[in-house]
Amino acid sequence: YISPQVWAWKETRIVAIKKYIDSLIVIFPFEVEWFKKRGVEVNYFGHPLIDINKDKPIANKTAETTVGLFPGSREQEIARHLPLLKKTIQCLLKHNPKIKFIVCQAPGLNKETVNAFSSLSSTSVMTKSRDVFALSSAAIVTSGTATLECAIAKTPFVVIYKTSLISWLLAKYFLSIKYVSIVNIIANQKIVTEFLQHRAQPQIISKTILGLIKKPNALKQNLSLIKNSLGSGNSYKRTAQYILKS
Repeated sequence: YISPQVWAWKETRIVAIKKYIDSLIVIFPFEVEWFKKRGVEVNYFGHPLIDINKDKPIANKTAETTVGLFPGSREQEIARHLPLLKKTIQCLLKHNPKIKFIVCQAPGLNKETVNAFSSLSSTSVMTKSRDVFALSSAAIVTSGTATLECAIAKTPFVVIYKTSLISWLLAKYFLSIKYVSIVNIIANQKIVTEFLQHRAQPQIISKTILGLIKKPNALKQNLSLIKNSLGSGNSYKRTAQYILKS
């Protein structure tokens, strides 16, 4: 249950999957065709995030223009993204001094980092990502699971990611996919803008965010399609029923 992402890198691992696995249950819709083409018995019952985010009370969106900030969950990610997000906040405030910001505090976000954000003008900190997405007019999200959560919330967003030069070059060499964000990978096209490595510039990011705030509907429609492709819910139950019958 939940396949290694062999479609992204090191596809040779498919040999071990075919040797040791009788049936594979995946959580992304595009994985079904990918594995079938390679002779693997595969089933798809939706993504668990639909269940996790289903029927839970969420914060009410205010009339204020608010930008959600998701610096990541790993210490190295946060260290690289913190300066970028601070400068982006400054750029956005120059265009609109009334914009509010909410930082999502992941488990890896230490007190010092939280305080650094809290000291900035018009910035608050929250721990529940679902509430941050619900309150946000747009969001700046570090590549990872949070991008899929954002799509489910149908909050317009951009993706950022910065890493060391060596890690970046290795990723460029080994990765066999066009996009970094799972939202774009599912769509097999660019529906959210990715600002990666040298392209992660505060001025460009802020300009794109302002555009999303002004005209959010086109992206929201695409995000609805992504959400619908993740199933109607009960993925755990349906998966369990399949396993018991097998």
